[in-house]
Amino acid sequence: MNWIRYENGFKTIHQGMAFTFIFFIWSFIFLQPWLAAGFGAVFGMLAFQNVYFAKVGKDLKVNFKAKQKRILIDGEEELIMEFENGIVPIWNGTLTLSIEDPVAPNTDNRKHYSGIYDLSVPFAVGSNKKVEIRIPLEGKKRGMSRVTRLLLEVPHLFGDGSVNMELEDPISYQSLVYPRVTTLRRELESSPFKPGEVEQKTSLFRDTLQMIGTRDYVPTDRFDQIHWTASAKMQKLQTKEFLPVSSQSVALILNAIEKDRGYMDFEKKNRKARFICRLLHET
Repeated sequence: MNWIRYENGFKTIHQGMAFTFIFFIWSFIFLQPWLAAGFGAVFGMLAFQNVYFAKVGKDLKVNFKAKQKRILIDGEEELIMEFENGIVPIWNGTLTLSIEDPVAPNTDNRKHYSGIYDLSVPFAVGSNKKVEIRIPLEGKKRGMSRVTRLLLEVPHLFGDGSVNMELEDPISYQSLVYPRVTTLRRELESSPFKPGEVEQKTSLFRDTLQMIGTRDYVPTDRFDQIHWTASAKMQKLQTKEFLPVSSQSVALILNAIEKDRGYMDFEKKNRKARFICRLLHET
């Protein structure tokens, strides 16, 4: 995977390595073995830190277990991320995840106005190991939530500085949060006429009270549908043709332009429309 690296504090490490090396040579020249050993240990420590942070996180891979989740407001879900590391282990890191605000951590009750949540969790993974991170989320409002940024910060072992890694590849994860259901006072009842009363070009039902013509009789026609008067006139059997009908349809129109009652008016309309859709589906 492609990561964008931001390195902070390496200039200080390089300067420290240069100074300790100079003092090590100076102590060695003036025959100060204990002082030379101390400067040598500091130089080795800084050199190890320089090599470690130059290679840390380069083979790190992340995989989102689910590509899309569907929940209701106040519903719960888990964002599951699986990390696979390379040879260099990662210690004492901090993972920061930026996610849009239709979903939020289920323990966060504060109001956010930026539209983005930043979630920070501790992160560590060994050499050639896999680690799974689960973040519990809760639906807060209707909409679609995406992960906008994934940032990993690994601080220096000795002294100030850190390596920040930002995921450059697009993150294919989103959560769809559906609105609440507002129950209407007046219940909707389905029509008692199952065949329906709306004229259709093609339908399984026929309205036996609306005859529109006749046609020639075929052996599969019912006996009670023969038009005897027309058969006598035509000198051959004629079958009644009825108006094709189907069940009465319902069209829901949601006014998304007028918002005279405030910014929550559209949300209330959406909840009522969802209740009607669910009721029609159940009946």
